[in-house]
Amino acid sequence: RRRRRQPLLPGLDVDGMKDFVAAGKVRHAVDDAGCAVDVVLGGVGPHLLAGRPGYRRSGYAQRVVAGLARDYRLAPVTDWFIESLGVHCVVYSALDQNTRDALLARLRADRRVKDVQPMHEFRTLGSFAPAPDPYASLQRATSRISVPAAQQLSLGRGVRVAVIDTGIDNHHADLAGRVKTTLNLVDGDAAQFRRDRHGTAVAGAIAANANNGAGIRGVAPQSHLIALKACWEIDAAGAAACNSLTLAAALEAAMRQRVHVINLSLTGPADPLLASLIERALARGISVVGATSPDGAAAAGFPGNVRGVIAVVDADVPAGALRPAGRPLRLAAPGHEVLTLAPGGSYDYVSGVSVATALVSGVTALLLENAPSDSQRAAFVAGLPDLLQQTGDTRDRLEPQVNAARAVQAARRLDSVQK
Repeated sequence: RRRRRQPLLPGLDVDGMKDFVAAGKVRHAVDDAGCAVDVVLGGVGPHLLAGRPGYRRSGYAQRVVAGLARDYRLAPVTDWFIESLGVHCVVYSALDQNTRDALLARLRADRRVKDVQPMHEFRTLGSFAPAPDPYASLQRATSRISVPAAQQLSLGRGVRVAVIDTGIDNHHADLAGRVKTTLNLVDGDAAQFRRDRHGTAVAGAIAANANNGAGIRGVAPQSHLIALKACWEIDAAGAAACNSLTLAAALEAAMRQRVHVINLSLTGPADPLLASLIERALARGISVVGATSPDGAAAAGFPGNVRGVIAVVDADVPAGALRPAGRPLRLAAPGHEVLTLAPGGSYDYVSGVSVATALVSGVTALLLENAPSDSQRAAFVAGLPDLLQQTGDTRDRLEPQVNAARAVQAARRLDSVQK
């Protein structure tokens, strides 16, 4: 029978809610439409995905969802189908929050359940300071990594970059024509979407317009942005949080949008569901660039712990604090007072690994402008982490600092050989 194609998630319910408890997948079965059915249980925080309009579970899925809820005293919150993984996901809230670990263990032993995990929370990594003047000549960070020279060879023309973050000011003059798609997976507040600071800063570092008579120039000023709001601001300084559910929805949406690069300026604990989605994106020839905290414990977490991700650290953190013993080599980029965009058509200096990650995503877009579009693309993308490290500046550093000009030159040579 024909597989039923489900629409994207419409958004989140932001009413105050208690923390949730678990996440998992029901063992494969076939519903009455011929689709594989899996269920994911879990959640955290005050933001929940609302039920999707027009979405109806099959009779089999309804029985599984209801049976698990009854047997384990769970309250269903929301559910949707992750097409790229072929799983039907359900989020539950545990009625008894005091027995979470025991409940997870019991669910793992249930033959109806394929996998289970708690809902994790992820944080963006940026802080903001006032910007005195919005001029491109103040963009010292891009000069440090040889972006002006790289832009003589590539501007990221046509490369689609997914910014999975807070919302962005898509009305900003320096983003005019750059934002091709927006999707709010947190709430229905379009005004807040445009007021969000973190995502706006990240978007500007990647793709702010060049030669438009005002403002700054992004690393890849002819790339296209797919703005996927999966995080919400948690304080007046622009810090933001996300969770397993919102990030999973955003990663799935990015793959449906056929992006070439996914930017994840955030970090959190290792997450099996999100790792599976990243692995699927990499297998499809999508480059994934992710922040890595300088904190030794957090450095082992998502997204930098997923093999194939271009893991970024802040080059302006003292080198001795960057890589604990035994950690894989990562890529450094400037993260101190990087001039970028702010909501309301203004500009700001931003510091942190978030903006360093955005700079590397921009460089990756430069590399992909002339990348193979055939079966060789996945192999080309798989080689980018090594290429960026091998062409990076290693003087007085444990982690190579990205050098955009050398990387673009090397990528062009590699592309010509493959062709």
